[in-house]
Amino acid sequence: MVEITAKMVKELRDKTNVGMMDCKAALIEANGDMEKSIEILRKKGLAVAAKRSGKETKEGVIAALVSPDARVGALVEVNSETDFVARNEIFRTFVANIVEHIMLKKPKNVEELLSQKFVKNDSLTVQEALTELMGKIGENIKIRRLEVLCSDEKGAIADYIHMGGKIGVLIKVGFGNEATGNLSEVREFMKNLCMQIAASSPLFIRESDIPAQVLEKEKEIQKAQIKGKPDNIVDKIVEGKMKKYYSEVCLIHQPYVKEQKMSVKDYISSVSKAVNDNIDVVCFIRFMLGE
Repeated sequence: MVEITAKMVKELRDKTNVGMMDCKAALIEANGDMEKSIEILRKKGLAVAAKRSGKETKEGVIAALVSPDARVGALVEVNSETDFVARNEIFRTFVANIVEHIMLKKPKNVEELLSQKFVKNDSLTVQEALTELMGKIGENIKIRRLEVLCSDEKGAIADYIHMGGKIGVLIKVGFGNEATGNLSEVREFMKNLCMQIAASSPLFIRESDIPAQVLEKEKEIQKAQIKGKPDNIVDKIVEGKMKKYYSEVCLIHQPYVKEQKMSVKDYISSVSKAVNDNIDVVCFIRFMLGE
């Protein structure tokens, strides 16, 4: 019986792009024969992943998950080559498991995620589980990006998935009283804000969040559009145009999607009054597939 060394396992992994555990098992089965090991992996479909790793991934799905106590939320985009695979049950199950893993393990980025032991099978890393999936499905699959939001007891997180996984949103809301987060009105409020963000794609929460250079550039553009008018008139026109700009890019100044006569700021105020607490939108994240 040939001794299977770490060097042999690494060599097979480099040749096939298959997980270490599968490489070792194939080498044991082939009694150390490298070519036979590759054949074993190919028969299992695992080595297909190596051939497909350069294929372009334009389709896929966005998934979100929030912990039962609403203190941790995860958002991930996983890409595939075709929409057919993006709708495949095996692919969807893998994505659901990945977003659960992210919520539990809180990796800082995709690289850290791929190196972690997979929560659904701790004998594999996430990278190895991903490689196995590519072998089964026969397409290149890529975990493109992820985000994690965490909150303390005076806050809560909500999520929303739109268009069957084409758009995903996480929002973090803060309260003055920790009990507020458990109120059904507030849970519904957070879902409504997620829907607002999905539909209206704001870039910032409020105008004070807009970087100074972005504001200055926008003002320059507005002034250039009305060049030739007296300065006092220009300033008034620019002021009006900037208000319109804020209503497009700032969440709180957008018309509330469920009641267009009301701004999101007004909606937040009305809910704050109803639950007798100060509610504040801390941050949000919006993913759109392929953006």
